[in-house]
Amino acid sequence: LLVSTQKEDRIGFVRVSKLIQQLRSEEDSYEKSRIVKNLGDLGPSASLAVPALIDEFERAIKGDDPDLVTDIAAETLRIDSSQTTMAAVILDQCQHQNVGVQERALDILRQLMLYSDDQALFRDIFGSVRVFPIMLTLFKDQHQESDIRAKTVGILIRCCPTNRTKEIAQLFIDQMESQDPEIRNASIWGIEQCESVTMPPITSIVHTLTKHRDDETQEAICHLCKALGPKARFAATNLVDVILDNAASSLVQIVAAEALIAVAPDDERIIPSLEMLLQHELSQIRQYISTVLGTYRGAAAKAIPKLQQLLEDEERDVREAASEAIDNITDAAP
Repeated sequence: LLVSTQKEDRIGFVRVSKLIQQLRSEEDSYEKSRIVKNLGDLGPSASLAVPALIDEFERAIKGDDPDLVTDIAAETLRIDSSQTTMAAVILDQCQHQNVGVQERALDILRQLMLYSDDQALFRDIFGSVRVFPIMLTLFKDQHQESDIRAKTVGILIRCCPTNRTKEIAQLFIDQMESQDPEIRNASIWGIEQCESVTMPPITSIVHTLTKHRDDETQEAICHLCKALGPKARFAATNLVDVILDNAASSLVQIVAAEALIAVAPDDERIIPSLEMLLQHELSQIRQYISTVLGTYRGAAAKAIPKLQQLLEDEERDVREAASEAIDNITDAAP
């Protein structure tokens, strides 16, 4: 048995050694990724390859093949029995003086912790104690490039210790009216992810909706309102204004209409504006606004004629929404 085990170890050693040689001599990125994945399949028995993989990672991160760099990082983390060496290298690169290297390292960290099939494993490897303070420092550093700061938001949310969630949510709230669009939009997204923890001031939501007219910010704020639901109903008038804005993109108008359904508005003063929107060129807007009007019950009785016109709409979803709205309104009518 001992001899058999030694023989298997020898075969494994030879195989790993050959793969290391191939990795160092191969120039094609696709072939390098294949070799890296072969090493990863061997698991901890390929630990001999970790130094070579780290060398390849540090070279590749300065290049322009993000898939290769991510493959090397992921497979090395699976191989490394201590699971600290590559993690430390990635975190070091997140603080690199070269912005390009820094961006690529953050992209790798985001990919591993947010989108990978093994994201739970990678979150355990990096751990909140190691990643959180570094990401927090990068986000707060006003001298960092906007793109660098924005990339830390998703990682901060994933690795944030439970006892510091409110602190992070407040940090995002403080930045939601930033003059820097990248920081502003990343922070709004961050608030949306933390909405169960804290509520941003409604004045900040309204102010951001009215002051920042770029599509990215408008879309981000509308998604936030949708996530907040009835807690954001005081922004209903502003959401209607977004839908009425001819300068807004179709996507922004649709998201605003979706948000309007979610916030369950109760301000009857916006009913006339909602009636106008029943003639919107976008079928989704006509459908969503019909649904909103139905929630007003008898108060929206004056909208019935226009809703009845939609019963002949070419889109089935619009016809069904209008029919349901009419039922809701008439059932509640005195």
